[in-house]
Amino acid sequence: MAAPEGGGTGPVPVLTMASIRAAGRALAAPFAVRLQIADRAGRRPLTITVVEMLRLLPGRRVVARVEWDGEAALLKLFLGRRARRYCRREAAGCARLVRAGVPTPALLGTVEDDDGRSGCGLLFEYLAGARPVTADETGAIAEAAGWLGRLHQAGCRHRDLHLDNLLTTATGARVLIDGDPVRRWPWPWPVTAAAGLRNLAVLCAQRPPLADDALPAVFQAYAAARGWRDRASPAGVERLRRATARQRQARLRRYLRKTLRPCSEFHSERTLRRFLTARRDVWPDLAALAADPEATFRGAQLLKDGNSATVVRARLGDADGRTCVIKRYNVKGPWHRLRRALKPGARFRLAWLNGHRLWMLGVPTARPLLLLERRLGPLHGVAYLVMEDLGDRHLGQEIDEQGLGDERMAELVRLFRTLQAAGLRHGDTKITNLLVTDAGVALIDLDAMAPSRRGQRRDVARFLANFEHQPVLRDRVAAALAAAGVEGAG
Repeated sequence: MAAPEGGGTGPVPVLTMASIRAAGRALAAPFAVRLQIADRAGRRPLTITVVEMLRLLPGRRVVARVEWDGEAALLKLFLGRRARRYCRREAAGCARLVRAGVPTPALLGTVEDDDGRSGCGLLFEYLAGARPVTADETGAIAEAAGWLGRLHQAGCRHRDLHLDNLLTTATGARVLIDGDPVRRWPWPWPVTAAAGLRNLAVLCAQRPPLADDALPAVFQAYAAARGWRDRASPAGVERLRRATARQRQARLRRYLRKTLRPCSEFHSERTLRRFLTARRDVWPDLAALAADPEATFRGAQLLKDGNSATVVRARLGDADGRTCVIKRYNVKGPWHRLRRALKPGARFRLAWLNGHRLWMLGVPTARPLLLLERRLGPLHGVAYLVMEDLGDRHLGQEIDEQGLGDERMAELVRLFRTLQAAGLRHGDTKITNLLVTDAGVALIDLDAMAPSRRGQRRDVARFLANFEHQPVLRDRVAAALAAAGVEGAG
């Protein structure tokens, strides 16, 4: 059974490994679990109180903040028939990090249930106040590149490099966590240069394309840790740049596939009559909308009423609920339904994928929350795309009222540079598709976005056409884009 949410003053329920596994996604803190611990003091029983769930893979893994002897610790619990194997692999990886001189939280001991069969786990030092490194922290990425160079010199690779595994502690120190993916190189010598740069590229690909401008500094830190004589090799930087681009594309493909299936981040349902996918963190707020989307349309603020699409702004739940923008993709008739079934990519599906693509690339946009497709087998019917509400103030309104400031200009340049670096064309860069938000200029209306090098020039030309009656402003925008190397602005 699952433990109820805490907040009371009574005793917390005591669970077994078997009941933790059976609880699935319903598992909730606080609860206690009785285990056997093996550490420097030997093997003995103990009771651990789980205070906060940090990560949950139902039936497979639990990562939680726990209290042990009055002290905070981090528990990584493995469940199921492969639990012991995963536990050994994690402990071995942590030992390799320590031997290579990579800072990582101390392993305090191993735990298992009383019968030694239902699961086992590891207790780690808990780093209070630690936070993941962000994509714009080039110094942290360069430091991590140096750690990776040490690992490679020690004959090991890290097979799951991402920013959530790089933490900055409350004291400002940085550590690398998660020993499970740290594996031995299959040969009894250091990792080769080519394989090492491919591994480093996995880390660099976590950052947006424009961050590749800092790759020379990252390469230099890595080369120094490897002891290479030429630490600023242009050829080495270029190899790292190409490898990073390949890894970024592969990472995008994996993530976009994940948005269409059930996983820890997305709730998904697929039947003969409908397909639904939604971000799991907002799914409780969207469940009623998904059950009857037309009820949400009634009384909503109409933003666009077209033949092919209707757009409204609606409030979810009560008066204090979040607002969102809902785009309904209409079916104009039987021939339209047939064309939709025969097309390889429906516009609503492309809009869902492109919204998450831009979010992964660090481009401000109205991030999609839910996609609901009515269908009968392969025949698509009406579809609903629910997006974050970014307001309706577009860039043209701001320019009319206060002109185009240097900060906004820099955001535009960054937007077009990112699209070109990612090899994407938007398809309709009219000024009303660029909204002014707290996060900067956000790009919306992503139905026609697609990979295209040739279309990027048309995007720039279409954007500059917004200022055809303001030649001075048009020339200023074109000059700023051209100076940044944006194609088609000259």
